[in-house]
Amino acid sequence: ERTCERIDRDVASSALPRFPFGTRRGLFGFLLPVASHRPPRTRSSVGKFWIVEVAMGEKEKGEAVEVNPVTGSPFSRRYHKLLERRMKLPVWGQRSKFLDALAKRQVVVVAAPPGSGKSTQIPQFVIEAGYASKGKQIACTQPRRLVATALSRRVAQEMDVKLGEEVGYSVLFEDCTDQRTILK
Repeated sequence: ERTCERIDRDVASSALPRFPFGTRRGLFGFLLPVASHRPPRTRSSVGKFWIVEVAMGEKEKGEAVEVNPVTGSPFSRRYHKLLERRMKLPVWGQRSKFLDALAKRQVVVVAAPPGSGKSTQIPQFVIEAGYASKGKQIACTQPRRLVATALSRRVAQEMDVKLGEEVGYSVLFEDCTDQRTILK
């Protein structure tokens, strides 16, 4: 669902780098000029400026939209709810220690009780730290087929991406990955 807010040119020119617009397929731009008071239909329209927010609900005029660095599109409402739950996991409190250890060493062993967020959070920390750039992938192995599929589904929800695109899984006789897959 898309919402549009009309702003004046002074605010628009100062806000230009802060208002991304796009879909899960890519980023279209920042501010879209339109000819009428209707939401923009094409990127080549000329006229008044609008800030277009995708799936963000009610926003105050001039507020910036947070963009998912993996997809280039704005985060969904569900992402923020899941982020609050992620921050309550025990592993989240050790995030900086883990990333420091990973930067200093080639191998880092993480031992924690079940349910602490090792399998779901650690791969996301590694991606957010930039280790999955330049065609590199992050792999997370699981002993059971059902666990691997459920885990990848959960991580895709938490990262606010589509399963099979940026986050996927590969089990016997089933490959749910894409060329864009960075976490497998």
